[in-house]
Amino acid sequence: MHKKDLIREIAKKARLSLKDTESFLNVALDCISSGLRKNKYVKLVGFGTFKKTLVNVTKGINPKTGDRIDIDPYTRITFSAGQNFKDKINSKKKKNAMKKKAEALKAEKAKKKTKKKSTKK
Repeated sequence: MHKKDLIREIAKKARLSLKDTESFLNVALDCISSGLRKNKYVKLVGFGTFKKTLVNVTKGINPKTGDRIDIDPYTRITFSAGQNFKDKINSKKKKNAMKKKAEALKAEKAKKKTKKKSTKK
């Protein structure tokens, strides 16, 4: 899903204009970014946590020359999904997986029945 798709989905569910929804989403993302600049993390209870960690100088190899180089330190941003968010995602997957298993079992039983009928003749 792209940002425009997300904006359309939010606007539809919240009954807002696309323009207002886009403004809201941009402000929310700006707040997350500025929160990370000021703090080590931004926690959205029920959704997840954005964290920043400093990655120290690391050694690398220049692929063109083969020379060893130092890679400058940088800030890595990570996201850890919250339990409620994980549960929402996994419950749909589990339901779909259970449906697929049930359909596969039905198909397997149907094959066995047709094999039994064909061997009786």
